[in-house]
Amino acid sequence: MLASTAVPSPAPASASSPTDIRAVTNAIFYLLRTGCQWRLLPREFPAWGTVYHYFRIWKNFSGSFSEL
Repeated sequence: MLASTAVPSPAPASASSPTDIRAVTNAIFYLLRTGCQWRLLPREFPAWGTVYHYFRIWKNFSGSFSEL
C-alpha cells in the first residue's frame, strides 16, 4: 500500500503556522526507528507537540500506521 493512500490529507495550513507534512512524517519514522522519547526529538524536525498531534490523528485513522 502506498503511504499517500494510507495517510489522510492534512487540513489546509493556516498562514500563521504552516507545517511541513513530509518533515512530520520523517520525524514519526525517526521516532519509531530509534525509540527516542517525544520530547527528545532533534531540532531538525518540527516541534514534538506538532509531530505527536499528527501521529495521534493518523494512528486513529483506520490503522494507517499499522499498514505502513
